[in-house]
Amino acid sequence: MRRIAAAAVVAIIAALLPLMGPGMAQATNVGYYICLTNSPTSCLDVKGDSYTLFQPVWIFSDAAGSGATALGWNPQKDSEFNANCDGQSSCGGIYYPFTDHALDKMYYNDPNYLLVPNITSCLALGEDVGVVELRELSENCVLGGVSNLADEWIKAGNQFINVARTNTTGTVSLLTALGSGNGATVDVLTPGSGGWTQWTISPFVN
Repeated sequence: MRRIAAAAVVAIIAALLPLMGPGMAQATNVGYYICLTNSPTSCLDVKGDSYTLFQPVWIFSDAAGSGATALGWNPQKDSEFNANCDGQSSCGGIYYPFTDHALDKMYYNDPNYLLVPNITSCLALGEDVGVVELRELSENCVLGGVSNLADEWIKAGNQFINVARTNTTGTVSLLTALGSGNGATVDVLTPGSGGWTQWTISPFVN
């Protein structure tokens, strides 16, 4: 009888995993793949599996079905402002995180994410002059701490907007894969620049 009950619990947990957000995932030790929506075997991965500062991030694809997997990520909401603020009282009347406050209003209440590799808590997905790479998570390297804006991504539907690049260029700048095959470059580009900009976060059990 106990075995049947245990099996039922396992089945229920398995059914609920796709519905869990990042906060719930921490309790169940769930990681996430970040993959192209229209090519789900093509996922964000760290070049050469070298988890060091400024290491490029690119696409890993298992289209051939070898069973190899890309790096898992641990999406964390910014602990200071976990969603955009457009001057409302709940944010103390401030606008965040864009210098163009029209964008704060446009993306109001969309979540602000830090995308941290499962293998380290000191680095996060970031950008430098449009190049996507691992950046320092925060000055004191605390998971979920206040990020550098280069590490901060607004999840707007299936797109990720990089805050720092958007503020620099004055134009919304998206996480963009320039292809779906192994080793394809990932940059931060403005809409209409070409490439793949739709991403899906999918859970897996560590």
